Amino acid sequence: MTRILAVAALAAALLLVAAAAPSPAAAGSLSLKISPSSVSPFETVTLSGTVTPKLKRPAKLTLQTSFDGASFTTLKKLSLAKGATKYKTTWVAGATLGPIYFRARLGALTTQKLVVTVAVAASSAKAITAFTIPGQAGATAINETDKTIALTVPSGTDLTSLAPTLTITGASVSPASGVAHDFTGPVTYTVTAADASTQPYTVTVAKSADVQIIDVQIISFAFSPTTLTVKPGTTVVWTNNDPYSHTVTAVDSLDLNATPTGLFNSGYIAGGHTFRYTFTTPGTFFYECQIHYLDPAMHAQVIVQ
Repeated sequence: MTRILAVAALAAALLLVAAAAPSPAAAGSLSLKISPSSVSPFETVTLSGTVTPKLKRPAKLTLQTSFDGASFTTLKKLSLAKGATKYKTTWVAGATLGPIYFRARLGALTTQKLVVTVAVAASSAKAITAFTIPGQAGATAINETDKTIALTVPSGTDLTSLAPTLTITGASVSPASGVAHDFTGPVTYTVTAADASTQPYTVTVAKSADVQIIDVQIISFAFSPTTLTVKPGTTVVWTNNDPYSHTVTAVDSLDLNATPTGLFNSGYIAGGHTFRYTFTTPGTFFYECQIHYLDPAMHAQVIVQ
């Protein structure tokens, strides 16, 4: 009887120890970190955290989501190995916009809820796509590379109060379209994008009497002159006197293997036809005929100063 009582007492003691001891998978603390906290639809979010102390046996960690911050559903379950002290996974935002709440659970531990905001990113587009002044002479030259705009008005025009009409890509422009301004000197127009980034453009208005037009001849497979020096605002007109087509294409050097810059490109100029371009900013501008680029005479330059 004494032996039976002793065995029973030992068994009861073991049960008490087992009940008092923490679960091998239990942890003292659990954390959750989310990066980034603001994303566009279909962007990836990283969810990570730590477990302390390290796990004494494998365990399942549950990540949950909620649209209202109150009713959570299981997003995924992560298998944590024995000895694990951290976890990491990813989640891809869907098309639903607004806040999405997250939390992690491991045994009796639950993290605080964190929120990810899914929103359409504001556009960074900002450009002046059209700029006209009533009664102007000829077309407006918008140089998107240099962010300059040049146009000509009749010689008798009063430059002190001109109200241009603008078309933009972006949220706003200052000065605004239709607002009168003094164009006796260059005027800066600044376009603001939806994401609040800005892009200035320099607008120059010249009277027709001030505009200089200079001719370059294309004859016998050569540009003449090969070097031309002009003032800003000068319009250069190339005339093809050959029976064969040529191009006038901006490149980065006089080298036979020069690379096009995209500043201007006439396309094919048939015999008897012309191409014109207005140089608004100082610099040296190289060009070539892309059809006959292996001929050194089909390379030339315009120096604007």
